[in-house]
Amino acid sequence: MNYRNLRRGVAALSLAAAAVVPALASPSAAQAAGATKVQIPGLVSFTPNSGKLTDNPIAAYKTTKACPADHRALGAVVLQNPDGTPNFLSANFVPTAAKPSGSLDVNSLQSVVLSADLTTGLYEIDVLCYNDDFSSSVKADVNAIYLDVEKGTWCLPISLRGTKEVAEVAR
Repeated sequence: MNYRNLRRGVAALSLAAAAVVPALASPSAAQAAGATKVQIPGLVSFTPNSGKLTDNPIAAYKTTKACPADHRALGAVVLQNPDGTPNFLSANFVPTAAKPSGSLDVNSLQSVVLSADLTTGLYEIDVLCYNDDFSSSVKADVNAIYLDVEKGTWCLPISLRGTKEVAEVAR
């Protein structure tokens, strides 16, 4: 059952990426007429891209985009609960024009799983950037993380796309 959920999640993520790439590759008539482009967040990556829920630090992270200039009061890497509540995985940082990077060492994923009562499945990881009065945040970078609570492990499915590991998990 859990493999079916992962397969569905990876398939949904693949379909979303497949829908976005052609839209980015060729401008639409609206874009040609001067409409505003849609800004898509970058992809935050982890090293390593899998591990145990008890690992602390969880991993090192690296982003592909800096926080927007109007959202550089505070930043953090968070795991989003299904209800949208963020679980902080990194210490807060003050964003600059540089691409954020650092260590996910505030909590082990096991402490986040236990405190948020998370179950096995796919979750969103975001690099959130806040504006000066903290009234809004934007996602500078995103990724998905698969938590296997029963096995006590995690991985980034998008990092594994096309590899033998995804083929085995998708079965």
